[in-house]
Amino acid sequence: MTVSEPQQPPSSPAAAKRSRASQSLAAARIRVVAFVVMAVALGFFAQHRLVEDRRLDPGLALWALAIAVFLAALWFARRLPAASDSSARDSGAHEPPMPRLLEIALFAAAFGTGVLFRFYRIGDIPPGLNHDAAWNGLYAITITQGIDYAPYTPAAWGRETMFHYIIAFWQLIVGHTQFAIQLAAISVGIVTLVPMYLFARRLFGPRFALVATFFLAVSGWHMTLSKVGWRMILVPLFYVLVFYFLLRAVQERRLRDFVLAGVFLGLSLDTYDAARIIPFIAVAYIAYEVLKDRTLLFKRPQLARWGLFAAAAVVAFSPLGWYALNHWELFTGRSRFLWIGNQIDAAGSLEPLWENLKAAALMFNFRGNGDDFFVREPLLDQPLSVFFVLGSVLALVLAVVRWHHPGYFLLVVMLVLSQLVGVASKPNGNRDIGSVIPAVALAAVFLVESWRWLRASYPNLTPAFNAGLVVVLVYAGAVTFDDYLGPNRRTQWGFYPETTRVGRYVKTIAPDYEVHLAAGNWPRDALTYLSYQGSGDPFQRVYTYTTDATELLGMPLANEKGTAFIIEAVPNKQAVIDELRRRYPDAPTHNIHYPDGSDKTIAVALLIPPGATPKPPEEGEEPYTPPAAAERDEQRRAALSRIREALLDYREETGNFPDTGGSVQTSCAYTDLDKLCVIGDRIGMETLIDPRGDVHRYGYWYESDGESFTVYATFEGPPSPEEACVKPHPSMAGRPYLVCLRNATP
Repeated sequence: MTVSEPQQPPSSPAAAKRSRASQSLAAARIRVVAFVVMAVALGFFAQHRLVEDRRLDPGLALWALAIAVFLAALWFARRLPAASDSSARDSGAHEPPMPRLLEIALFAAAFGTGVLFRFYRIGDIPPGLNHDAAWNGLYAITITQGIDYAPYTPAAWGRETMFHYIIAFWQLIVGHTQFAIQLAAISVGIVTLVPMYLFARRLFGPRFALVATFFLAVSGWHMTLSKVGWRMILVPLFYVLVFYFLLRAVQERRLRDFVLAGVFLGLSLDTYDAARIIPFIAVAYIAYEVLKDRTLLFKRPQLARWGLFAAAAVVAFSPLGWYALNHWELFTGRSRFLWIGNQIDAAGSLEPLWENLKAAALMFNFRGNGDDFFVREPLLDQPLSVFFVLGSVLALVLAVVRWHHPGYFLLVVMLVLSQLVGVASKPNGNRDIGSVIPAVALAAVFLVESWRWLRASYPNLTPAFNAGLVVVLVYAGAVTFDDYLGPNRRTQWGFYPETTRVGRYVKTIAPDYEVHLAAGNWPRDALTYLSYQGSGDPFQRVYTYTTDATELLGMPLANEKGTAFIIEAVPNKQAVIDELRRRYPDAPTHNIHYPDGSDKTIAVALLIPPGATPKPPEEGEEPYTPPAAAERDEQRRAALSRIREALLDYREETGNFPDTGGSVQTSCAYTDLDKLCVIGDRIGMETLIDPRGDVHRYGYWYESDGESFTVYATFEGPPSPEEACVKPHPSMAGRPYLVCLRNATP
């Protein structure tokens, strides 16, 4: 038997065609990959221009180019096999199932990262207590003291109270501390990760849910508001709770899901103004589902379920709704004040609206536009900001191409409508906090869809793509860590480390000293909360506060306690510090330092023991007076003389002096009440205003029984013995350098 040589199959046109098609497909896939990589690179360059260089126009131009390149990539990819099976791709069904233990382990890793980022160095990051958070803590103390339940408080511009009860819970456990306020916010922020995962998993499957949850866990925006102690941290939690159960209700049509969705929808309105948009998002989503399937609404069993959904929402909302119904002006006061319509009326044009729309569009990638946090920084960090823009473009395209899948529609609607809250008032990271959920989810859309496409196009490289996905996630977390928690972290305004350190110091000395503080615009709510002694009215201060340090020089010393003067260590207050040290050379002096461990002094505290007396000036030594005080005191003397003459003329005409019934009134601070206002036309109203323009702190005061009068004034320098007030009215006793003008020239 002879063995013949193996025959080569003859070449055929079909084989050549298949070869050319394969090469063409490979080239097309490479072209798509190249364009997407180029779009991502351009996005990073654009972000560098926007954030690092603060160059808006070049940054936006680069972003326009990046989006154009990305759209071209989508156009090239539209007919490739990796993108053909849209029904499978919608649910991730074409992916291999994820083992349950692996899914649990990966979720635990994402959840643990969120916990770590929120608790890491919580003692000094953030460096202090925010003033609004401190007010929340003060109100929470009144809750622990047993005030009646109220779903809303009109104080401090009006606030829903759900978050205050969470603070009160933690105060009962850890005390009236800054940490209690932070724990309330942190616990809400961490708990949000669980329904976020369930919500995202129901949208696009476990892999998408893991990425979206990790992005929320490492979001600097959500992490910061998880530490501040503001009630808006509740809004993202209720976003995911409402729409997770609403998705379940629509998809599985179980009665309990309708009820739970309604309960969380009603409760969401007891969180923060930004949540008032949630019902509108819910209506938009329900309308979308009904348009796809009318049996969802127009069959009797379904009508009953939706009726229970609405009833549950009304019942859950009823406490706050009853309050709003009976106190509508108080309930809507803040929103009416911030309403964009008022801004448009004041400007006489639509310019405020265009400015708000611009600010809303730039919040995520350029400037957060906040008053306390994210003032100049964007709300999203790199690379999240890049993935968010590209993911938004992709979701808009897929919302049309895969219109039957609710995920893309819901995310786009959530993003757009949640931003309307800011556009209708002032866009920033606080009012638009609901946007954090669709923002991180849209970033995950880009990353996961890209990973799916690559895996379907190059199945042999799946391990490399899996590793690449992990590397990108780790990089995103590392960027956030470096920006907010690392040694080179950015400075975060709004936490007031000076006030926090001084407030804690005041708490330690308040039992033994009467405390007088002089500083700039330090938030008093933070000082009050941090110095609270543990009993009594938490809003009652244990200190006096002034922005004018010279007032301390005229403060009388306490009778039974020591007296503590705490002065901000700034150049324009140094003269007062020196004068107090001269007067009380034996009083201990403490320097209060910044909490960062540096030697920089925040304030100087002078602790004067009970019974101490000031050291008189040495012979020839002039007592300290503020700059230009002598000139202002001369103006006060001239004003007092004119007031006296006008009062005498008034008695000549009417037979009596303006009668206050023996009480002391300000000099026309309250035009409808103050009796001294009647002489304003005679001498000019400006004469009744102190040279410093402060009718309460300096100013003039008037007392009369109709037969005689006394006019009081406070000078800035020592008055002459003839001017000094010997027996003032009890309400005026203790005021520094008090002068009395009675029925004779002073």
